[in-house]
Amino acid sequence: MMLVNVAVFAPLRDVFTYRWPEHLGEPVAGIRVRVPLGRGTRLGLVRSVTDTLPLGLDKERVLEVIDRLDCAPCYDERRTRWLERLQRYYLAPEGEVWEMALSWALSRDAALLECPRLERLPKQFKPLEAAWHGHRRALKRETVIARVEVPHANWLLDQALRLGVIELRRGGSAVKVQPIREAPHALTARQAGALQAIMAAGETFAPFLLFGCTGSGKTEVYLQAASRWIEQGRQVLVLVPEIGLTPMWLQRVCSRFGSSVGVWHSGLSQREKWSMISRLDEIDVLVGTRSALFLPLPRLAMIVVDEEHDASFKQQEGVRYSARDAAVLLAQELGIPIVLGSATPSLESWRLAKEGQYRLLKLPERIAAPAPPEPEIIDLRSCDQEVLISPQLAEAMQKVLDQGEQMILFLNRRGFAPALQCCSCGHIAECPHCSMRLTLHRRVSRLRCHFCNYARKVTPACDACGESELLPLGEGTERIEDWLSERFPAYRFARFDRDSVRSMPALQEVLQEFSKGRIHGLIGTQMLVKGHHFPNVTLVGVLNADLGMGLPDFRAGERWWQQMVQVMGRCGRGEQAGRVLIQTRMPDAVWLKRLCPGREQRVLDDELQLRRALGFPPYARWVRLVFSSRRHASAWGVAESMGEILRKQSKQWDVDLVGPMNCPIERLAGCFRVELMVRDGHRQSLPWKLAPLLEHLDAGPAVRVQVDVDPYDLM
Repeated sequence: MMLVNVAVFAPLRDVFTYRWPEHLGEPVAGIRVRVPLGRGTRLGLVRSVTDTLPLGLDKERVLEVIDRLDCAPCYDERRTRWLERLQRYYLAPEGEVWEMALSWALSRDAALLECPRLERLPKQFKPLEAAWHGHRRALKRETVIARVEVPHANWLLDQALRLGVIELRRGGSAVKVQPIREAPHALTARQAGALQAIMAAGETFAPFLLFGCTGSGKTEVYLQAASRWIEQGRQVLVLVPEIGLTPMWLQRVCSRFGSSVGVWHSGLSQREKWSMISRLDEIDVLVGTRSALFLPLPRLAMIVVDEEHDASFKQQEGVRYSARDAAVLLAQELGIPIVLGSATPSLESWRLAKEGQYRLLKLPERIAAPAPPEPEIIDLRSCDQEVLISPQLAEAMQKVLDQGEQMILFLNRRGFAPALQCCSCGHIAECPHCSMRLTLHRRVSRLRCHFCNYARKVTPACDACGESELLPLGEGTERIEDWLSERFPAYRFARFDRDSVRSMPALQEVLQEFSKGRIHGLIGTQMLVKGHHFPNVTLVGVLNADLGMGLPDFRAGERWWQQMVQVMGRCGRGEQAGRVLIQTRMPDAVWLKRLCPGREQRVLDDELQLRRALGFPPYARWVRLVFSSRRHASAWGVAESMGEILRKQSKQWDVDLVGPMNCPIERLAGCFRVELMVRDGHRQSLPWKLAPLLEHLDAGPAVRVQVDVDPYDLM
């Protein structure tokens, strides 16, 4: 009896054994299958093939694999080994890791299939006739599977495709290609040195940290390195932190390399994703967000991680992996160079560069642009409490508009106002599912939770006392847009946040209109400040610099500083010098004094020294365990039990345990959250020694356990 061990695509830590039926061909490790589980069926990945039953398992109880989804393994040996390393490090269930990694394979369901010889189908493929119903039009693969009344429809279809009985219609490119028109730019001595160092690594694992101020030409170094590899018939992967950066990158890359460019992000349709998957061997450069890391590029020679410090590279749901760190591991397995680029490197990468594990390449000066502007601090304490934009900033805005230049206003808060308060009783509307206030979105007359997406209409009266006078508290991008339209009616302004640019076409339209000068000012959240190049922007206004500075998170200051430096870097990138005006009610804050251009290395060194003294990451390794349940007592009980086990081990492992305690955001999406923080000051025991404890932890169906190795968000 042939058996297969399957990692089922579910948050389960066990591997399940199934009987392999002969009609599915020869079993192979690394292919996807459909198997029975409980009362339904699930997809899974064959991890091994055997003829030996596990101890204690009766062969009569072994269920049979239902269908086979792949002819050959989804990944080669090196990528399989890489994913196994990720699974062990991030303490994730095996099936959950494979489900995440292979999500790209589901796009195959959007493939268009044709059956040109329907009336002459061989006998073994007769069940496929039901799908076409006598018609010859192309059908989606998922439609064919649904119509074919045999359990092994996927395998039957794959055999028909292999023999040419069914034909695959090739889709068009998911990228609108521009003609090649941009020649490589002449490099400065610093850029040329960085390029030479990267290419000298050849086909060996070599991690580089490209540390350059905003506008220093990091992108040109990436592109010329990519060009060298493409000339050798190889491929390059460029990871960007957010979907908002892909248009900028695509414009640069397509204008240099033409139709050989691919793109991958969550905004693509299934058909667009399938189009990209079907031409993976043809593209030379793939630009994508973190999930692009899992695409099996066959000729990959170099990985670039742009804005490597960005928090978006850390997955916050499911398998909580860092795409930056996972990319370094992949480069190590494949034996290729990887370039991490940033104007404000993460302290993790900075430490490794300082210790010589990464090679540090510096680009300290802007190219063909004035020096970065010194920030001008505006003390809002001298203004009225309700002032949104100070007289100094308003005057600077008027001057920029009069001169035909453009501006960016940064406010990292969506909506009209972060809260709506009753003027009579003081009640503030809160989310019924989270420990958070509801944000007012006045354009659509809704109160919305930005954590669980709960929304309701704005009522004309207070929920608590019935009075009708309700006051919006604070400001969001929507409120600033209204203020600008009233103050400067002759000019055009646009918001750039997740509410206003919900799709890739909408995002591209705003960026194009701004680049052409048809929009005079953008009001945006953090989406706006990452890597965009706007030469005509001569004014950047930070409307509330205090946001995010005082969070109960040891990384809050680092994140705030990185964000501010990136904001300032959008200004003065053309021929004209720029101004940066920062509004704050805490003008004496330490981090504000660290914003002067040219001080980045000193700031990183000082913060690294502080982390070492405190025994905090990156010198320590932390693992956060979050227990969530509809009932607080259930979550607390499991956390307490796990805490008792960990306390017994803490001395032997030489680790510290903090908790159990309620999370800073105690309730989220209807679940109460309790956490344990395990801290390894020597980076010797964690995360690996937690693995057997998690495998044997019986949390029960009412409590969900989330494991976050190297947590980035402590809220």
